[in-house]
Amino acid sequence: MKRGYSLSDFVGLISTNAAKILGMYPRKGALAVGSDADIVLLDPKKRTLKAEALHESDYTPWEGRDVDVWPSVTILRGKVVVENGKFPAT
Repeated sequence: MKRGYSLSDFVGLISTNAAKILGMYPRKGALAVGSDADIVLLDPKKRTLKAEALHESDYTPWEGRDVDVWPSVTILRGKVVVENGKFPAT
């Protein structure tokens, strides 16, 4: 947001272009028939990071950092693996 990227440019930078560089496109980096359906939905609500939200250890250098977006849902190969910071039962 701060750098003025359009949504399309942002997706290209973090997903499509990376998959192409690594030789994984279109299996990764695309929403298309035959792709893996790995998707992250971002919540544009600003927040301050807390260690417990990062599922790491009891310390993180990111503690207290303000962020503009946060992943609210992570879908791996079409299955929800994280939703609102929780790992649903499988």
